[in-house]
Amino acid sequence: MNGLRRFGTILMAEVLMRCRDRRLMLVLLMAAAIAWWCFPPKGASYMVLALDETYRGQYSSAWVGMTVAMTSLWIALAGFYLVRGSLTRDIDTQVWQLLAATPLRRSTYLLAKWGAHLTVLGLLVAAATAGGVAAQLVRAEDTRIDLVELCKPIALLAAPSCAITAMLSIWFDLIPLLRRTFGNVAYFCVWLAMLAATQHMARAHTMGASTVIGDPFGVTVFTEAARHAIQLQTGATASTDFCMVCGSKPGTPVSIAWQTWQPTPAVVAGRLLWLLLAAMAVAAGAALGSPKPSVRKAGAATQRQRPIRLPWLATLVQPLRRHPFGELFLSELQLMLRQRRRWWWAALAIVWCIQFFAAIDSVAVATVVGWLLLLDIFSRAALLERDARTAAMVFSADIHDRILRARWAALFALALLTNLPALLHSAVSAPATALAAVAADASLATAGLALGVLTGNGRTFELAICLLAYFAFNGGGVLNIAVDPLRTTVLHLAATLPMAGVLMAKWGRTRLA
Repeated sequence: MNGLRRFGTILMAEVLMRCRDRRLMLVLLMAAAIAWWCFPPKGASYMVLALDETYRGQYSSAWVGMTVAMTSLWIALAGFYLVRGSLTRDIDTQVWQLLAATPLRRSTYLLAKWGAHLTVLGLLVAAATAGGVAAQLVRAEDTRIDLVELCKPIALLAAPSCAITAMLSIWFDLIPLLRRTFGNVAYFCVWLAMLAATQHMARAHTMGASTVIGDPFGVTVFTEAARHAIQLQTGATASTDFCMVCGSKPGTPVSIAWQTWQPTPAVVAGRLLWLLLAAMAVAAGAALGSPKPSVRKAGAATQRQRPIRLPWLATLVQPLRRHPFGELFLSELQLMLRQRRRWWWAALAIVWCIQFFAAIDSVAVATVVGWLLLLDIFSRAALLERDARTAAMVFSADIHDRILRARWAALFALALLTNLPALLHSAVSAPATALAAVAADASLATAGLALGVLTGNGRTFELAICLLAYFAFNGGGVLNIAVDPLRTTVLHLAATLPMAGVLMAKWGRTRLA
């Protein structure tokens, strides 16, 4: 009973602390708005949750619940970045060590954190459900509300998916290498791998026992149930081509009745197995022992982690020392570059070679890779004073505006540095591409600072850049400067102005809070 009481106390404290954050309320409103968008009106050019880009269910309570359950694909991505970090905070502030001296078991503590994360993800699902029910009533294809059919797919499909996401957030906080930017990028790659495996399983599985355990998101369970309903109502044999967001073919979508979903006992057992595996994986984290803080005290750097000296940089920018702003700019630039390891400079050299000698499409990809090498600097640039615990001192002085300008200039200079060969390569042959790269440099420097100030963490910027980089690698725009360079330039310049306004309005005041 004492262990259960401690579990409940830690869980409730964590949930209440997150609910006091206004940013969570904003995220919940966004989840409800996105859920509304998942139920397009008749005649819309897109569909959400469809099979064969042709079939979708009528907007009933059962279909709303199934659609919300399938959006756990995206909750697994965005929700991870929302909930992670609380365990890292406890480790870095040595709360973990204090708790270790009490009768509280480590497994109980980790399970309580996992339960709190799962509760926050459940709030996201609840907000999405509210948006879906509102869309159901407005679209008026079936206005009867059936709470059992609404909640059944959410409980059996979305809950295990959220449990696995919460479990991964615990493990990524426990492992020092995965606590910050590298872990955020690594999880994005893990999510892409899980999504690819899920799509493969949905296409490969046929009706039968092979879908009992299925995938963590429950996509295989849904596709087999949908194929069965389509065959009964239309006589057609639909493929397992699962579509979460897609365009509709001419004459579509074809609506099928979806008043109920009846999972077999074996399917229910398979979904509960995923939930049990997630809880067991969290409890297993207690075997790691006491994790070490990821934030070192000043002057505690070892020989292996000693910053690299950059005498060439000081010589190169020596004329800037004649002006106070130049001295501040140089200090910011040296602080950022001296933290780079030798492998980073080796990777940058490879990126430079590709940018200088490759074709324009490869140059654009290498430019994105160069920006990714700066991801941790860009995302944490607005948080340096908070991490060093000098915010109250720095932002109470009159130089905080000069610090902002110098830091932005240093970020912009670093962005130019990473794609300098690309600029030289395209300056003559494709000047519009070079202009797009410079505009992107400016917007990324501004966005990193602005999102850091607004959110108080670097994960939002890191997630956004990972998504944009993924689209760029697949030929999408925004970060791919070879795709419609003029439009890319206008887009980045248009985004820079409002972000700069937000940054200047919030800088200093937000940091002191």
